[in-house]
Amino acid sequence: EPGTGGNFFYCNSAAEKVDGGWTFSATKPVATSAPHADYCFCITRAHPDAPGAQLSFFMVPCKVDGATQIGEWDTVGLRATQSSGIQFTDVRLTDLNLIGSEGGFAAVALTTMLPIGMCGFAACWLGTAQAALDAAVAHVRRRTHQFSMPGDEQGHVLGSYESVQRQIAEAGILLNQTRAFLYDVAGRIDEAKPDASSPMPMDRAMALADSALSLRVASGENAVEVTTTALR
Repeated sequence: EPGTGGNFFYCNSAAEKVDGGWTFSATKPVATSAPHADYCFCITRAHPDAPGAQLSFFMVPCKVDGATQIGEWDTVGLRATQSSGIQFTDVRLTDLNLIGSEGGFAAVALTTMLPIGMCGFAACWLGTAQAALDAAVAHVRRRTHQFSMPGDEQGHVLGSYESVQRQIAEAGILLNQTRAFLYDVAGRIDEAKPDASSPMPMDRAMALADSALSLRVASGENAVEVTTTALR
């Protein structure tokens, strides 16, 4: 929300309790697929007197009176997500729109969104890096470096040079190390939540939080490094 500095666990808006549910008013400047979404997930303070970090999690309808698309999505990257903003004004919500308990967003985030979401981010970035490396390998196998020296008119493919082989190998090792990290975190999530219909215990979620966040950072940085090597 505007004025929060991008803090995911803080909101200025609040859900106003009324008969049969809540009214919800908020400015959400970035909402993934906003022009096409029927609902979007929103966090807001549990009530007007709640501190900024005591949040409720709602599935808010986007195609109702009081929900208005705002802004344009004219970016360099991620253009297809169309993540323009939505202005919500006195949108009525019921218990069916509440995810988890009132004021219970932190528990939902720690037990589902954080560990699984970080694995999702990592998988996307690793897939991008793998595609870049695959393209680089295909290029160095195909591209011939022509020499002007007599007797060597045919030249050699770029992949035959030791310096190129070393860069490709180092990028592949880094990619596989990061993929192993992803598989380790994903496996620990499966162990902590063996039953998909039951919530993950909070103590196990807390134990996974640091690893999940570290995975997000490492996978992003390593994917950039691998992709940069491939582009070179």
